[in-house]
Amino acid sequence: MKQTERPPFVRRERPVPPDRRPPPRQRPAPAPAVSEKTPTRSPNVMTFMIRAMVYEVWVVGITGVAVTVLLFVALGSGITDLYLQFRGVAPVSGHVAQVTIGEEALYLWDPSSPNPEVTPRGLLAEVVRFLDEAGARVIVLDILLDQPAEDDLVLAEAARRHGAVVAAERYILTEPATGLQFQRGLVPAYDGAVAGGFANLHLQTTILSEDLLVRGTPLVKRVTRARVEGRWPGNIVGAMQDDGAIVPSMALAAAWMYRQRQQGLSSRVVDFEHLLTERCRGTPLWCDLRLTDVGLPDVPVGLAQVLPINFRAPEHSDPIPTVRAADILRIAGQSALMRQLDPTIEVEVPQQYRAVLRDKLVVVGRAGFDDSGDRFITPFGFPAYLQADMAGCRVQAQIVDTLLSGRHVRLYRGAIAWFGASVLFGIVVLSYRQTSDRVHVTGWGAAGAGLVFFGAALFRLSDGIAIDTGPPVAGILCGLLWTHIRAWAQESME
Repeated sequence: MKQTERPPFVRRERPVPPDRRPPPRQRPAPAPAVSEKTPTRSPNVMTFMIRAMVYEVWVVGITGVAVTVLLFVALGSGITDLYLQFRGVAPVSGHVAQVTIGEEALYLWDPSSPNPEVTPRGLLAEVVRFLDEAGARVIVLDILLDQPAEDDLVLAEAARRHGAVVAAERYILTEPATGLQFQRGLVPAYDGAVAGGFANLHLQTTILSEDLLVRGTPLVKRVTRARVEGRWPGNIVGAMQDDGAIVPSMALAAAWMYRQRQQGLSSRVVDFEHLLTERCRGTPLWCDLRLTDVGLPDVPVGLAQVLPINFRAPEHSDPIPTVRAADILRIAGQSALMRQLDPTIEVEVPQQYRAVLRDKLVVVGRAGFDDSGDRFITPFGFPAYLQADMAGCRVQAQIVDTLLSGRHVRLYRGAIAWFGASVLFGIVVLSYRQTSDRVHVTGWGAAGAGLVFFGAALFRLSDGIAIDTGPPVAGILCGLLWTHIRAWAQESME
């Protein structure tokens, strides 16, 4: 029987649903060959590292700026000093000039004593005579005349002939608890010839040095004034004593006298003191008087408060015209020699000096060297405040100029500024999660810088309106620091 061959067994596979099929196997791609010229790091990693480093440097810079701003806010808003520094040279009234007594003038006067502690009265008399012949309307001597010296009578005669001379006095706080202040008055030899006004400035001690920073000046003070000469008890005879007198500053008295003489009115400072005594009272002192009542532009503070000084420019670039006392001595020297033969000979003033000094309020003082003891740090030393950069007579000249022009600093600060700082702090914190970290820091940092530039531009355009942007900028920077530190803390906990 013939057998038939069976076909080979073929196993039939059941169809697998598509959703259960395993993924097809793929052969791994061969690794790229690494050559010596091919970099092992991706360019994206290097870019990320550079951006991270720039970002961290930016954050460190924000931190430093925040600490600096908070420091200046705590010191009385030094942000206004930044405005003055940014503005630089400002226009002047055109009513003020200066005469500076430097080393050369003192040497020409007496070569044996080229740097005397007491300014020679004879030298001052020659300057007053020259200014009188040049047509100066008011002369301010930023010189203390509280102790007798040689040629006092000569200076008194020259001042009496001119008729409008104001000299410096200084008050001393004798009892801080009660605020009692003593002021050494002028030597009695100057009674009726020279008016007095205190030359004290509002001073602050800087952090980085022991020098004094001047941002403001008082205008009116209540003082006890004594005017004596000689030794006790002989000096009691004929002595003058003012108990609790209301005394104007030298700059305010000179500005008032200048306006009175412009209008042809009486310019006796004693009349101004009587007016102040009638309108100022109380402890602390309060004055019911505005400068508009006496013909001067009004000030943004009370007369008994500290007036911020709207400095016009740094010392060596201020537009107030300046004449050197050495040049005056050279011009007046020939006339002085002839006066020894004939006292009626007048001083001949060249036309170029007459054009500068005629009808001006002239401030006379020692300037030009650091050991005069009358130099101060001004806001133009921002931000270090390390060196006394302006002589006291130049400070007084700029104060008088602002009193006559009315270009005062009007500072807007206080509760509104701190409320804005708290609002900005909250907005910075709440907006942190809405944007990326870099955009958040960069945007708010630029906003803080924009506030400062806006304040500086407004101060420059208005010549005096100062918005205290210190607290708002501090609020922004503190918000940035808070969010950044909180992010660090969260990363460390994870």
